[in-house]
Amino acid sequence: MNKNFAKFNKFMADVELTIDPEQDLKKIEAKIIQQIPQQTLPNQFYYVINNSTRECIYISDSITDLTGYTPDEWTYKLILDIIHPDDQPFIDKALTICFKLCMSDVINLPVKDALIVNYRIRHKNGHYIHILRNGYCSHMDANNKMTHNTSMCMIIDDFKNDNKQSMFIKEGNKILYELHSDNQESINWNGLSKREQEIVELLCENKTSKQVGQLLFISKHTVDTHRRKILKKLNIKNTTELLFKYIKDNL
Repeated sequence: MNKNFAKFNKFMADVELTIDPEQDLKKIEAKIIQQIPQQTLPNQFYYVINNSTRECIYISDSITDLTGYTPDEWTYKLILDIIHPDDQPFIDKALTICFKLCMSDVINLPVKDALIVNYRIRHKNGHYIHILRNGYCSHMDANNKMTHNTSMCMIIDDFKNDNKQSMFIKEGNKILYELHSDNQESINWNGLSKREQEIVELLCENKTSKQVGQLLFISKHTVDTHRRKILKKLNIKNTTELLFKYIKDNL
């Protein structure tokens, strides 16, 4: 596996995904594929990945005209290998953030537009092309972990005239989080007290205020007071934004 995607590959390797034995995997995947539009724009292609096996279970025939690769050549490994070397650090971070959040309780899955990201990939002929990838959760297991994700990619060479990357995480039409390669300012987390840092870390583990209080032997009211102070101190609007930024800065 591509060593340049160490963060993303480590996270995915640690995720435990289980398909209910009463569910037929082939039927699940057939249903996912059935939901993909039969007609696409000339600059579009789709693929679906089983996150447990890292297998592409569906690839649009149009991929050959657009990228030069045949559906048989389009593998999980290839998807990472052909990303432009200069774009790989950003995409490693962007994918890790997105998948970590999409497999937590922070985002209410399923959402249609969980990930929107642009970057460059190497055409089979050797030159690089710009793509806009729109990925979303297409199936979850009983623990709300994303077992399959579907990606719709568009070739955007006609619209892209720079080599900057951006990533958006959405819930419906609402942008929950965004990351840009030319603007990755970090928050001074050291400005928080030790207790505040403990609370933020536990919140990032999807603990409620009540659960945080039980673990730290303080009341729920005290936790909520700390949460308000943390948001004000860091000039952050809400807990969701707090968690997104903490995960980004601490990968």
